[in-house]
Parts: sequence; C-alpha cells; structure tokens
Amino acid sequence: MIFCNPRFDDAEMSRLYSGYRGEHYTAIREQFEPGYTERNEKIARDPGELDARRRFSSNLIARAGRRFESILDYGGDRGQFIPPQFSHARRFVYEVSGAEPEDGVISVTQPDEQAPYDLVMCCHVLEHVPSPVDLLASIAALASDKGLIYLEVPAGIPAIRYFQAALFRGQLKTRRQRFHEHVNAFTQCSLKNMMLAAGVEPLAVQTAFLDYGWTRSPVIGAIGVATGSPKRPAFGRVSLALEGVDYAMKKAAAGRS
Repeated sequence: MIFCNPRFDDAEMSRLYSGYRGEHYTAIREQFEPGYTERNEKIARDPGELDARRRFSSNLIARAGRRFESILDYGGDRGQFIPPQFSHARRFVYEVSGAEPEDGVISVTQPDEQAPYDLVMCCHVLEHVPSPVDLLASIAALASDKGLIYLEVPAGIPAIRYFQAALFRGQLKTRRQRFHEHVNAFTQCSLKNMMLAAGVEPLAVQTAFLDYGWTRSPVIGAIGVATGSPKRPAFGRVSLALEGVDYAMKKAAAGRS
C-alpha cells in the first residue's frame, strides 16, 4: 500500500496542503508536472466528473438500503460530491483548505462537531495521508451505531505495483523517485485489509473506470460499518491475483467503450 517512504510528518503535511491547488501551489507543481494547471481547472469542478462520481457513490451506498438524516463528507472540498438524492438530510463537510461550501452544506471546523452521523463519506483522502489506518479509525468513530461509512480512493494497478515491488525492489531503491501527493496506492485487497485494521467491517467493494468526459479515472469504492474491533488482514496474494485479473478485464472493457 505504501508508495512513498519515509512518511510525511505533521509539519510537512501542513506545508504541503497549505493553499492546496491554489495559484502558488499550482505554479510550483506545473514546473515538475507539466500540464497540471490545465487538469487542475477540471479536477473536482468539471460537470462530467461530478456526475460520474456521484452516480458511482450513490449506487454503492444504495446497496445498504438505509435512510440517512445526517451526512458528513470528510475532506469533501465544498461538499459537492454528496449525492443529490440525499438533499433531504443535514449535510456537513469537513475541509482543511477553507473552501466555501455548496448551498445547503454546512462547513464544520472539527469533524466531530455534529457527530454522530448516519453516513460518513471520505473520498480521495486516504491516499494522501501517512497513517490511513489511524485516520479511518477516527472517521469510523464519527458514525452513529447503525451508521454507514463510504470510502473512495484511486485504484492502484495490482499486477504492476506488486510485480515491481517483488522483482525490482533493489533497483527502485537506487533510482530517483518522482514525488507525488499520493503516498498510498490502494487495491481492493489493501483497502479491505485497512478497513479491518481500523475496526470497519467491509460490506461491499467495487472497482470501476469512471468516464469524466475529459479523462477516465480508475477508482475503488467501499461501504462498511464500524465494529470498534480491529481485525487482522484477511486478504492476501490469492485475492490480489484475482483482483488483478478483474482489473485488467475492466480496463480493457473501458478502453473499448
């Protein structure tokens, strides 16, 4: 799961995400990642992305068959990714960047300010943090007794990630590594193992290639419930191998569509 090592400390995380995706941040990143400025204008803003991501999350959340009266989107920017069918609920967003929330969404300065919540969403956050298990455990504590937790992360590429880790580890240590804001690369296996370690029982996990119109994005979505009892990882190499085959088939199908 670890992509960048050593991990960031609190001071480094604060510097990295101060003014995140703002003008200064974007100008610096463009120097090392040409084309980022253009992509940054669309990320989390483009209507195609908003529609695709909300449809994906709402379909997965619907499998739980529950009604929600209060929702928190943890690290949710402006709260724009909360599916519109939940507009009847009290909707909150916790966001460190200071983004102005959408109409009908209330910004909280601390995630537990209005806890407990019937649904806690955490989308595209866990790949950024140095201690994702600890963060997920704290997020799980925000859910009500029958509350649901929805997670979404970029999909790693199982075959390539683990092939490189197994066969080229020595070479990778000596080669220059490109920095990226993502420090964790998830597969379904690592996501489910992380959920178990954080005391969250996985209910459903799905990988999909979402069509944003301007790009295709491989993502993993998961729903679970907090148990409060951490468990040992249960998904190993056999599960990962099967996932790699499934991922390759979905990638090929997305390429043909």
